[in-house]
Amino acid sequence: MVLWGPPGTGKTTLARIVARATANRFVPFSAVTSGIKEVKQVMADAERFKQADGRGTLVFVDEIHRFNKAQQDAFLPYV
Repeated sequence: MVLWGPPGTGKTTLARIVARATANRFVPFSAVTSGIKEVKQVMADAERFKQADGRGTLVFVDEIHRFNKAQQDAFLPYV
């Protein structure tokens, strides 16, 4: 799902609501301040969490358009 709009319009809030309504863990992630290491860590944590209690993870990627090519390549297998 892609949520688009100016700051303060409720994109993060809506994502949190979806995560709660679907009983998924919510993980905010910033494409501006995170690198490939963080992408892989978030995804590894999501997999461990899934194995531990069977619940999924909703990863909210803020400023996704800021991903560079290397970040995109690291992130894409999980999409």
